[in-house]
Amino acid sequence: MNELATELSGVENERLDAFARSAVRQTGETFDGSPESGLDYELPADLDDGERPGEAITDLDAIEVPGHDETLIERRRIAVGAALVFLRDREEAKRNEFIEALYEEYPAGYETSETWWDCVKAGLRQIDRVFPAREGRRVWRFNTTPGRVTRLPSRD
Repeated sequence: MNELATELSGVENERLDAFARSAVRQTGETFDGSPESGLDYELPADLDDGERPGEAITDLDAIEVPGHDETLIERRRIAVGAALVFLRDREEAKRNEFIEALYEEYPAGYETSETWWDCVKAGLRQIDRVFPAREGRRVWRFNTTPGRVTRLPSRD
């Protein structure tokens, strides 16, 4: 029983954090970024602490991306990791939102956003917490609950 409680202990904080990020984003969209919402929300540590973005969510080294040398492959994994963090923070996003938010900062050696997106979406599809957009739908989703949650035994 204690093991299950320990496994589930981080879920509440993740949900609250996701709710706060969503509320800040929606407030900014409602007011078109102005006036100030009064809320200050910093970038997640994944993007701000010098580590590769997305590393805390998945094993970036396991993601297969195209490239002819290790430097290029690393840059592309970082782009996928940044897209993963972006999706986690928003919980859902469309192709154009990824491109607008990330392509300029994480071009990963691609000259066009189309070829960049082909690489990033292939990488995102390899991550089990990502629900890719399906045929006829354009929305990508992030599973905010890590792993499987098993039913707790009854107290009876």
